[in-house]
Amino acid sequence: MNNFGGIRIPEFMGSFRQLKYLNLSSAHMGGLIPHQLGNLSSLQYLDLSYNYYYYCDNFEVPPRLLIIDNALWISRLSSLRYLNMSDVKFREGAHWLQALNMLPSIME
Repeated sequence: MNNFGGIRIPEFMGSFRQLKYLNLSSAHMGGLIPHQLGNLSSLQYLDLSYNYYYYCDNFEVPPRLLIIDNALWISRLSSLRYLNMSDVKFREGAHWLQALNMLPSIME
């Protein structure tokens, strides 16, 4: 398991257009998920689940979560067959259902 210490997913990851598999689950990342991930048109598998990071060892401070402010970038992942965003926080008005309805290729 990787521990990235609560850093954000780098925007440059959206430049890997031929990437087919991206699993960042349990990597201890936090903050806004960059819309640039929507550029990964070849991506078939995306797992961003269980990414929370506690700022201190005693867990008294709330965890830093991955956050989606607008999920429409997901609709550009035309090859996507698997998506797991367990424990990702969706802000109000994130257009989650609209984005998923544009992805008929999702299997799970």
